[in-house]
Amino acid sequence: MINSPRFASQNGMPRSRRQAIAYGTLAEHAESGEEPFTVEWDRSEDNVWYSILAFSLPHKTLARLGYPMSRMLQKRFAEASKAAMVAETSRERKGFQVSLGG
Repeated sequence: MINSPRFASQNGMPRSRRQAIAYGTLAEHAESGEEPFTVEWDRSEDNVWYSILAFSLPHKTLARLGYPMSRMLQKRFAEASKAAMVAETSRERKGFQVSLGG
């Protein structure tokens, strides 16, 4: 079984200070849910805000049995994603440019 996501939405213009994207599950996916991601750069303070929210419910019998593990993996991904964003936005940017889209 392949659990492919679908591209749900995108918010933000290419040069905007805020970019958002969301992925959602397809009808045949083992779970039903979405994951929106948002990155916002406050130029005046030079701060980056990163938001990730995953919500899902088991859709198939096997997913119901494995739901506790699925939640654990979602939380692990959120923590790893946050750590990657902190590392990327904390590094020195000599000759380095961060792109928030397009």
